[in-house]
Amino acid sequence: MNISIKPFTLNDENYLLKIRNQKSTRLNSLNKSIILKKDHSNWLKKFTKNKKNKIYIIYLSSMKIGYIRLDWIEFCSFLSIAIDEKFQNKGIAGKSMLELEKKFKTTRLIISKVKSSNKSSITLFKRSGYSLIFTDNEVVYFSKIYKYSTSLLKSLEIINEIEKVRKGNNLNWMDILRLSFKSDLEQSKKIFKKINSSDKKINILSQKLSK
Repeated sequence: MNISIKPFTLNDENYLLKIRNQKSTRLNSLNKSIILKKDHSNWLKKFTKNKKNKIYIIYLSSMKIGYIRLDWIEFCSFLSIAIDEKFQNKGIAGKSMLELEKKFKTTRLIISKVKSSNKSSITLFKRSGYSLIFTDNEVVYFSKIYKYSTSLLKSLEIINEIEKVRKGNNLNWMDILRLSFKSDLEQSKKIFKKINSSDKKINILSQKLSK
């Protein structure tokens, strides 16, 4: 299933309102009222003024199927997610939240408010690694601290793989060095002296980088 998320644009305004006003979204929202287009436009203008607020449209291939919203409040973002009714209960919300993690380049505290009657969303956040903070009346609060983006974690995994390969390659290099010394001792000494001299220059340059 090809799930992706893309930043909201003004061309998505009507779609955003459509998903917000669908029955399942309203039933699971603290505000169950149908939002009027004029009111939604005014809210959206205020929302997008704060650059820390984010909205991502969820896509299945090239088809819009929902959204994720991040409301910045002082030191954290409050997350809400809504999926088109035709695509609910297919694991799309969980995959969309994994895509969201890739967008985080710094440590982030994410909090979500879920109605205690919304069992599917409670299961979603638990499976996504969120911790239950507390319950306030009919609302359950979840939180998660993202320390690294998924793309960074993948990069670190690749670096670890490179390290493993380099260790094996170092053994190969030493085998070649032994063979060279056995074949022509004097010439090998001259070559090794040049290598050692270059390494010293690299070390000096490396020290300049760390200053």
